[in-house]
Amino acid sequence: MKKFLIALICLCLLLTVGGCGEGNIKESRLIEGSVEYTVENLPKLCVTELTKNQGVNLVSAVLGVDTEAAEKFIVICDTTDDCYLKLADGECDIVIAHHFGKAVTQKLTEVSLTLNETELQKDALVFITNGKVGVNDLTLEQLTALFKGETVNWNALGGADLAVTLFGGSDKSATENAFEKHISPEITVPAVTKTIVTENGEYFTEIDYDNRDGAVGYTLLSLAGNYNGNSIKPLSVDGVAPTYETVQSGQYTLTIPINVSIRSTEAEDSNIKILYNWIISEQGRAVAGLFY
Repeated sequence: MKKFLIALICLCLLLTVGGCGEGNIKESRLIEGSVEYTVENLPKLCVTELTKNQGVNLVSAVLGVDTEAAEKFIVICDTTDDCYLKLADGECDIVIAHHFGKAVTQKLTEVSLTLNETELQKDALVFITNGKVGVNDLTLEQLTALFKGETVNWNALGGADLAVTLFGGSDKSATENAFEKHISPEITVPAVTKTIVTENGEYFTEIDYDNRDGAVGYTLLSLAGNYNGNSIKPLSVDGVAPTYETVQSGQYTLTIPINVSIRSTEAEDSNIKILYNWIISEQGRAVAGLFY
């Protein structure tokens, strides 16, 4: 099969106001020497909420539909690892997601499957604190001790006399996978709960990071914009602040890749491998757009 080409009309399609109109499927972008992708032969693309926009952009360009229509032809997984498990089980053909964790590693071993993976962009594990803790920078060793529960007061780290309250990751897969990779796969951060009293009784519910005095939690750089209050402070790690520039340059080392992945058994001339090759090309990356 000839080498896959999708002309710049795909990119122009995304930039044109009202591109395909009314959410209806138009004739696909067929260029001589390329695959004509239609609803029937489009590989099944699985994404997470964190990578949904990129999946929508790509399908919009390939099918020649607007983004509202394109969303109907992607699978949005509950978690990062769920996407990869679907890929291993044949329920997905291409995954765009953060790198997977130990549950997927075990599954791939069980079914003797390897993946072709290409990094689209780096994301990073970011630690956030209440600004009152009086600590701006920690080493990786100090962070590990903190989340093991060995450090119970910020004054032990040169900060304020405040008890430490640990919060786990807000995302139940990608964030935890990054924490597992850089801190420890053995640490489980106990849930922080609050009491809710109703007419039917008293209940305990798990809560996300609430920035109370002494709080420390972790998230991804791509999600850090959700925590933009003046009193919330991201920690530098080993003297390097987590920013887009330091992550992409490699100065900030607590990174996790956002990959496009397929099964390594896909034939070179298959619709799946051809689309994968286009997604990782310069043009495909431009169509997908940045993740943050």
